[in-house]
Amino acid sequence: MLRTERSARSVPVLISMRTAIPPTAGSLQQFPYYMIPLKDDIPSYRTPIVTVGLISLNCLIFFYLVSWGEEFQDALVKWGAIPFEITHGQELTPELAFSVPLSLFSSMFMHGGLFHLAGNMLYLWIFGDNVEDKLGHLKFFIFYILC
Repeated sequence: MLRTERSARSVPVLISMRTAIPPTAGSLQQFPYYMIPLKDDIPSYRTPIVTVGLISLNCLIFFYLVSWGEEFQDALVKWGAIPFEITHGQELTPELAFSVPLSLFSSMFMHGGLFHLAGNMLYLWIFGDNVEDKLGHLKFFIFYILC
């Protein structure tokens, strides 16, 4: 969390609210700061069947919809969750309307682009196997669908 303070010259200065010691040239080698995590260090004891299945299903749905060409955008509007429709209970595009409860479910498998898909699947791969390992396959699947 960052907050702004004014210095004596009345120039805004950003001050970190973290309690960690600021990194020095030598400490960066000991404690590297990565923007995007690529793995975790918590071992899994079960094979993440549901996680791999969800990643595969999300990728298959995305590439199938991309193969539609220009109709891909219509599919995103039809099956994606539109916050206004959820909060106000009215359809913005009645000609493409899909019921709001069903769009909440179908939007879990919709991605707006390749980087959106890659980022979501990366985090599902990193964290999903640990959650699945802790909850078990069925409970993790139910947790994923409900959340």
